[in-house]
Amino acid sequence: VGSHANTIDATSIVAKSGTDLANYAVAYEPGLLAVAAGTGVSVAVTPYEGFYDGAAHMVGLEVTKPSGSGEAAVAYSLSPEGPFVPLAEFAQLKDVTKNDPVTVYVRATVPNYAAATASATVTIKPRPVALVAGTASKVYDQTPLVCGEWSVKDGGAVVGYGFVGEEGVASLKMTSDSVQTEVGSHANTIDATSIVAKSG
Repeated sequence: VGSHANTIDATSIVAKSGTDLANYAVAYEPGLLAVAAGTGVSVAVTPYEGFYDGAAHMVGLEVTKPSGSGEAAVAYSLSPEGPFVPLAEFAQLKDVTKNDPVTVYVRATVPNYAAATASATVTIKPRPVALVAGTASKVYDQTPLVCGEWSVKDGGAVVGYGFVGEEGVASLKMTSDSVQTEVGSHANTIDATSIVAKSG
């Protein structure tokens, strides 16, 4: 793809019989040879949506190009204007995307063909986890009853539930009013502001 001057080879000129080119001031004006970018390259992307799982995720991708053409180079950007970079240099999308999906723009280029661009979204939803405060009981003895025990609720076979791998809670406390002294009952409540996540 590009252009090049189309130039007359002055040494190749053969004059008509009876013509002496020495009697002429011959000028040689170049023409132009231009090859435009070919068509036929397309890129189809599909969105990704799932719960946080600690892994990086990307839009699905399929590049179509003419038979016999060169290798397709694929690049990514968070803006339609770019810059577009290879996947290895693209910021990984693995953390929760809050309430707004992230739009990923993908560009496929093949030598001598017009580039193709498309976009799709990546949505990573918060992974549900239930922390359960402990339950305790005793016979009245004039002393406060407290319970600092807690556990992570078992999600069973539910997909996309619970902490990932070694991630989790390092420590937490109950709210200050989670105490029962007199005969009766009271909710034992986790203080959400006290939760300390495990390192990493």
